[in-house]
Amino acid sequence: MAELALGTAQFGLTYGIANRTGKIDLETGRKILALAKRHGVHTLDTAINYGDAESVLGEIGCSGWDVISKLPPVPSGTTDISSWVNDEVGKSLQRLRTPSIYALLLHHPSDLLGTHSEKLVESLLDLKAKGTVAKLGVSIYGADELDQLIAYPVIDIVQAPMNIIDRGLESSGWLNKLKKSNIEIHSRSTFLQGVLAMSPAQRPDWIATWASIFHEWDMWITDTGMSRIEACLAHIRSYPEVDRIIIGVDSPEQISEVFRVLTMPPLRAPRSLVSDDERLINPSRWVVT
Repeated sequence: MAELALGTAQFGLTYGIANRTGKIDLETGRKILALAKRHGVHTLDTAINYGDAESVLGEIGCSGWDVISKLPPVPSGTTDISSWVNDEVGKSLQRLRTPSIYALLLHHPSDLLGTHSEKLVESLLDLKAKGTVAKLGVSIYGADELDQLIAYPVIDIVQAPMNIIDRGLESSGWLNKLKKSNIEIHSRSTFLQGVLAMSPAQRPDWIATWASIFHEWDMWITDTGMSRIEACLAHIRSYPEVDRIIIGVDSPEQISEVFRVLTMPPLRAPRSLVSDDERLINPSRWVVT
């Protein structure tokens, strides 16, 4: 069964369409981490581009955690890739106040396909050889990205969106291929940045484009008797291929709710809820009105 990992975008940014509290404060962050650790969570997922999330985590303390961070896109005009990578990672470790981390992912994996590919791969593998990072990987938006990326020797982990609507990793066959290749699979966007956790009255107007999907989602929730949080987590937990499920929370109460839900059995949602419409499943494509 997949382990939970704590997403920390909310520690540095106002993140998620359903976020009503904004960026969490330091004291709330301490409480969330303490409660998560008490429930057996040992992985923190962060990124250099998550505002000051790394600094907040460093202030709280990362000792005893498996920390995953992510490199931002290589800036245009960068000529010394090795120096840039080492500088970015060095500053990241300083903010986190730790000499090493569990994993470093590329937030913009298409950098592997660019003109600096060879030097980027070399620099990443050097970090792994030195023990600065234990594993390397990529954070992707769509499974089709893997068609070209998988050839590169820096993919120990793939982080990808998976939820009741977005099942591209499964339908493409990559979920099974990654598992057979012993590559760790970390799912994110379990609640589609909060949209799937909203009641009909809470949903923004632009969601009406996909009214039929959400009507069926509401009906299935009613039929099963589950809450939306329960249903979303039960669905992801029905995939034995997934190693870690990244969950972002805004409060200690949400952590408690998530772990209460984990006592329920896995349950796969109906395939009639699936969509491959990028305007819905990819938050970077949302036109919020």
